[in-house]
Amino acid sequence: MNDLTMDQFAQEMKMFEGLCNKAINDLDNHINNTTDLQLKDKLIKRKNDFDKFVNYVVNETNFINAPASTRFHLCIDHGLLVHSNSVAKTMLKLNQALNCEIPIYKCITIGLFHDLGKHNDYTKKEPTEKQKAAGFKATPPYEYNTSGIYDEHESESVFIMSKFMELDKDEFMAILYHNSPWDGVTKPIFRQNKLMTILQNADYYSTLYLEER
Repeated sequence: MNDLTMDQFAQEMKMFEGLCNKAINDLDNHINNTTDLQLKDKLIKRKNDFDKFVNYVVNETNFINAPASTRFHLCIDHGLLVHSNSVAKTMLKLNQALNCEIPIYKCITIGLFHDLGKHNDYTKKEPTEKQKAAGFKATPPYEYNTSGIYDEHESESVFIMSKFMELDKDEFMAILYHNSPWDGVTKPIFRQNKLMTILQNADYYSTLYLEER
């Protein structure tokens, strides 16, 4: 895929901000529609924590600028942002079409930030002299930042998120195992929660069909 134009990047940022606002609005609806005081307090905390978390992601991580991969889908600047928007939108569609009844704020939170752990995984690869002379980029354009990687991105994602928000078990496991159908994990983790299922399918569908590679 070609690099994003300034207009395309602006559109992706607008989409990201719109999804975050949609999550906040859904939390407000849940807060206003519950009479359970304990649940209300929990939802208010989740709303405040989500707002702080998004501010941290945007201002203190490389999430907005990072690629989604080194050489496969969306290996461009801001590729991770494009992929995350795509997955979140697809999750919302699946949730509605399949009548999963998962809260909108959960779909958006998990869809947008399931790959957050990738934010520092890649560094730009310098082109060879021959590539420079021909006006080409490096192939592949990125390489793994081996000095900065501690865990796989799934566990890094839930680690970062858990510092800001209390994730329930379905949310935690959905992110931790969202790549399980393709990474060789053999644990019996399928069909355990709908959130995991629609995340896995939205991630796969977005990567294959909605993103130029």
